Amino acid sequence: MLYVAKNKFEVYDKLDSVFRDIERAAKIRLETEATSKLEFLATANQANKVHIEREQAYRDYLSALQRLNLWFANDSLFTVADIPSEQLEDPLNFVADSLRSHPLLDISAQEVEVADAIIRERRSQFLPKLQGQYGRQEIAGQSGFYTYQVGIKIPLFFAPELGRSQSAKIQKDIAKQNYKETQLKLNNEYNRVRAQYLKWYDSWKYYREEALPHATEQRKGAIAAYREGAIDYVSFLQNVKDAISVEVDSWNAFGQYLESRYQLEYYLKTSK
Repeated sequence: MLYVAKNKFEVYDKLDSVFRDIERAAKIRLETEATSKLEFLATANQANKVHIEREQAYRDYLSALQRLNLWFANDSLFTVADIPSEQLEDPLNFVADSLRSHPLLDISAQEVEVADAIIRERRSQFLPKLQGQYGRQEIAGQSGFYTYQVGIKIPLFFAPELGRSQSAKIQKDIAKQNYKETQLKLNNEYNRVRAQYLKWYDSWKYYREEALPHATEQRKGAIAAYREGAIDYVSFLQNVKDAISVEVDSWNAFGQYLESRYQLEYYLKTSK
């Protein structure tokens, strides 16, 4: 998902810039013997790791960007707007009767109606048919006379129509069974997708309200403390790794939330 890929890239892009500065500072400290070679190597390795992860995130972003632009027959390159995630996360309103008018059920219901109409047509073949005929007639060269004929047509051989009628009943039973199966599958899939949506909504809510703000503060605090010499490189690297993991996980959770939301909208009346 392009929005998520873009935000993950921005996380690594900022960190890459910070670690490059820290690596240069660590190299100067090593040359002046203000730090150990072990500390420099650990810091440089982490900087390289962040740089590689930045490149991977950038490639993921470009891939998502290309997939989006496949939908547009245009020479321009479209991307997502820089908008807060809050504008994309309005919770869905669950409508109790959303599935009753779902297109899949409508199709199955129409198949039952068609089968029922065929049965009525077949049954009509067993009924007597009233026939009438009207015409003009000349008698002895004189016009102005009319003839009327009325008759009843009664079917004598029922076997062919009986077979077709029974076949129509079987088709109706099949259509009704298909409707029930479609309804059951639709309800099961709706419940599954709804559970996934609620799971990822709660997960993203936790990251957004608690974990993500704390991780951002932890990362910034660790960088500032390390530059000031308030913490050693081991604590610095561990705090930064933990913060990065939480930030990336939060955007992955947001992507899963959006995906489950789009799937759930398929079953709701609120979908457009």
